[in-house]
Amino acid sequence: MNSSMGLGVGAGPWLLVTSPSGQHTRVRIEPIPFHIGRLADNHLVLRDNRISRRHARIVLENGLYVVEDLGSRHGVFVNGLRIQRHPLQPGDRISFGFSDCYELAFAPAGPGLLALAAQAEPGGHLAGLRATLELARALQASLSTDEVLAAVIEAALAVTGCRRGYLLQRTDQGLQVRVAREANRPLPVTEGKLPLEQLEKVLLERRQLLTIEREAVGGAVAIPLVRIRTGQTGQTTGISAAEDTAGLLYMEAAEGQELPAGSGELLTTLALEASTVLENARLLEEQWARQRMEEELKIARRIQESLLPRRLPASRWLRLAGSSLPSREVGGDFYDARPVTPERWALIMADVSGKGVGAALLAALLQGMFLPAAYLPLPMEEMMARVNGFLLERTGGEQYATVYYGLLDADGRLRMVSAGHPPALWLRRDGVRRLPAASLPLGLLEEARYKAEEIRLEPGDRLVLYTDGVTDARNASGEFFGLARLEQTLRRHAEADAAALHQALLEALSAFAEGAEQSDDITLLTLAYQPA
Repeated sequence: MNSSMGLGVGAGPWLLVTSPSGQHTRVRIEPIPFHIGRLADNHLVLRDNRISRRHARIVLENGLYVVEDLGSRHGVFVNGLRIQRHPLQPGDRISFGFSDCYELAFAPAGPGLLALAAQAEPGGHLAGLRATLELARALQASLSTDEVLAAVIEAALAVTGCRRGYLLQRTDQGLQVRVAREANRPLPVTEGKLPLEQLEKVLLERRQLLTIEREAVGGAVAIPLVRIRTGQTGQTTGISAAEDTAGLLYMEAAEGQELPAGSGELLTTLALEASTVLENARLLEEQWARQRMEEELKIARRIQESLLPRRLPASRWLRLAGSSLPSREVGGDFYDARPVTPERWALIMADVSGKGVGAALLAALLQGMFLPAAYLPLPMEEMMARVNGFLLERTGGEQYATVYYGLLDADGRLRMVSAGHPPALWLRRDGVRRLPAASLPLGLLEEARYKAEEIRLEPGDRLVLYTDGVTDARNASGEFFGLARLEQTLRRHAEADAAALHQALLEALSAFAEGAEQSDDITLLTLAYQPA
């Protein structure tokens, strides 16, 4: 490789950057201050994990360029001596404490740069090996996928001597540039300039190496592909990143440059490394997504648990038992019962649509609206209409809730309203009666209307409230528990008190499901009316 290729002459100041692989790059020192480090937003990015994120900077003071150490771990050296601040002279060499790391040579103007390049002639046949070692270090130590992919491209730049490199990733929308670099500098993502038809052909044909003939478009055409010119026509060389067409590693050469002999095999190896990085990143993102989901489920479960009464109170005329068994995904079920006065109790059960934190938060909002309502002189119908309008305004109809709400007096009078909730079951001496599930769920339609019903419980009557997770519980064969089985269980335990009846229902569900995982929460509330 010609060490002065692409260096040229012109106004300075410049840095001649020599990578560990021996590749030379000319970098203009601009803007001022000029930052050097490992992070991608530095003006000079050095892909070596021994380089600090913000390693050094060059400032201009009284007409002199001064290099400063920014508290790096391994230090800044000028001509072999460690410094904190040092005015730069033409030919000064900046290094970072390791013989196999980057080296920078300072040149205040262009003409001296060619001489510096000649002094830094690389080891020729060792360039490919050095580039591979540099890449291996990045693969081992870096936690950033884009940093590793940038290291892959820089290794390819070192192997071929090309000017620019691009890694294109295949997505549902087609090929998109994931990382674009020229030596030691990131490039803007400009996938619009790519000849995508030719690139798609590479992927469709699953070619390991493809040469495409293209006419030259001037001396330094910015086509983000490996461009190898021979004769009068421009040639571009690209390589598929993997046999499964995950993307492309694509390079752009300097005008007049040819691909070095043997570099095709090295490019293939680097492309396979890039494919491995992308696959590992995909697996890592899936793992993070699962972890985020698990954390969200933990939060949702804590919210849901906070909505449930730690224990249900009792009175001289009322006994209660309840539970809510969350599914793996956690829904928005909750129930509650509490005395409004010694002679009146408020009952509520709700099932919010959706899963996770969103459903749990909406359930908390509903509970906060309904429980105080029992103390207000507001008809049930009007209260339900207000809650319906509020949910529509807040969720736009995207979330809704089935709700059963009732007020039970000591004389057995029960006023209740159901918003699309499964029918409550009234267990009497003469059998089981289904109480109507009138009206639509809350938050579904603005025109929904709600009507309160009234019944009178007799001493010894039982009332069972439940969510559809009970009737929709499945066994391993996919069979539903169903409303009929629920009623049969109630009849078999007609003489049981509230706690025993509740336990019998749970045992019947467990025996039916036989350990099958359920997709919805299972929520039950049993009530026994027992006046003195």
